[in-house]
Amino acid sequence: MIPMGHTFDAASGDPGVRTGGKGRGLPGDEALRRRIEAAARDLAAEAEMERLPDRARLENLAGIVLERLGLDREWRDFAMVAIGTEICRGPFAATAFSRRLLLLPHCLRHADTCTASYDATGLKCRLCGSCSIGRLLAEARALGYQTLVAEGTPAVVQALAAGRVEAILGVACLDSLEKCFQTVYQLGVPYAGVPLLRDGCRDTVADLERIREILSLHVTDHQYTVAGYVTVLQKASDLFLPESLDRLLSAAGSGPEIEDFSQPRAESIARNWLARGGKRFRPFITLAAYAALRGLDEKGLNRAAVDAVVTEPVASVAVALEAFHKASLVHDDVEDRDTYRYGEPTLHARYGEATAINTGDYLVGLGYRLVAAQAEALGAECVADVLAALSSAHLKLCRGQGTELLLTGDQARGADADQVLTLYALKTVPAFAAAMYAGMRLAGPLAGDAALVDAFCRHLGVAYQVLDDLDDLSPSDDNHRLPGQDIVARRPTILLAFASADGVADRLEELFRPGDALSRRGLVDEVRQLYQQCGATEKAGRLADKCRTRAMEIADQVRRPALRHLMRFLTRVVLRDHEF
Repeated sequence: MIPMGHTFDAASGDPGVRTGGKGRGLPGDEALRRRIEAAARDLAAEAEMERLPDRARLENLAGIVLERLGLDREWRDFAMVAIGTEICRGPFAATAFSRRLLLLPHCLRHADTCTASYDATGLKCRLCGSCSIGRLLAEARALGYQTLVAEGTPAVVQALAAGRVEAILGVACLDSLEKCFQTVYQLGVPYAGVPLLRDGCRDTVADLERIREILSLHVTDHQYTVAGYVTVLQKASDLFLPESLDRLLSAAGSGPEIEDFSQPRAESIARNWLARGGKRFRPFITLAAYAALRGLDEKGLNRAAVDAVVTEPVASVAVALEAFHKASLVHDDVEDRDTYRYGEPTLHARYGEATAINTGDYLVGLGYRLVAAQAEALGAECVADVLAALSSAHLKLCRGQGTELLLTGDQARGADADQVLTLYALKTVPAFAAAMYAGMRLAGPLAGDAALVDAFCRHLGVAYQVLDDLDDLSPSDDNHRLPGQDIVARRPTILLAFASADGVADRLEELFRPGDALSRRGLVDEVRQLYQQCGATEKAGRLADKCRTRAMEIADQVRRPALRHLMRFLTRVVLRDHEF
């Protein structure tokens, strides 16, 4: 399969399954599915790959499988999933059960009778046995698997960061496999994918025989070492474990001054909020950029190498990035009157607005302290440069938030697309740029790539926010998130700007007229339809695609290969599933 003794490098693959056009079909005949899977296994054994092929190569391999069987390319996407799974069979089987994740979609439940609830991670199955979810979870847990019932890349990334997951068995429709597992491959984690036999997002059907066959795979004579961005992601997550976080805070002179962190004081609330929730994406960017400029590419990103290169001063700066991010979330939640974050009550909902604002302010000061305390270890010039970049990003963020507040409400309809995009550049772009810059500067003085990275972050941040606007239109059962929060709050968005410019401003004004009898759901549905009818949704999607393409083009101009690969990875992850 994969030669013994080699490090399996999955980080450079791009194994997406296309969601449209010829080749999307799933064989309904079980015997045909097994023939394709067996042929894929034979071809994977012949190939003896050390790393996953890119998308074009994967399609080519799927074509070879179908050609050998005399089958039409109608089954290409299924064959792509099969060959990708078989290429990963060796390292997947060599991973301890306790370090594997079984990922199931919640659409497998019986929607009309299921009594399970959701939390911040996903569906909390009651294991009642009435559907296949409970039975599969029980079997997987008996083997030692970690399990998750959720959809999309963000849930997987969080599990990879927090759960020491090193291999994944995922069950989903072909479309979801493409969206989720492209990222998983990029992170460097082998996966086995099993497409749903019947999708449709409700009362779906799984291939239980195939799931159980892969679930039980296990070998002990295969040497396998994780190498990829997942090791950096896990390192970033580990910085917020109680022991690590307290050590870093103490070293910076901001350590625990009280014994009981459960007491509602500024220090304890801030420390607990910093340790709680989130995917640690900003500190990940800082550490990954630092590792890239220290010469670690995807193949060299094993945990030992990452641990060796990430010193405590570097880790402190990464924690500072998260402190700034968490401070902005506290303040945003107060200003937007949001009541849930990470599936739990926001700080102002729990402690009151005054305490929440003070906690956010404390986190800002903590972030600057964490960086300033590293002057001796990193050099005064380096620390001064990082502080200058962070303070500039902080000011831009506040200007952007202030602009949004001024344009919220009756003024939102008057904001044109240029104003909204300028707002996005102020609110969202600085977070990416500051995290990238900090990691790069920690590795040494910046060379010519700095300007390219800045331009890259502009396109990345704007596309992220546009996709976030589109995501706000989609319903979600989990995390207490309701669709249409931007609509109800009447915030300026690119969708609203496009719609207003396309002649539906009067109808939008009518919908928000005092005394209108529309429920929240009715209002959101009506506005969603207006956006679709006037073409605002389509325009926003094209804008995001344009920004994505430009970000990739800029990344390709970067001279240093490891940094170039990181930028391409960030584009795929952030703009594929963007809820980081």
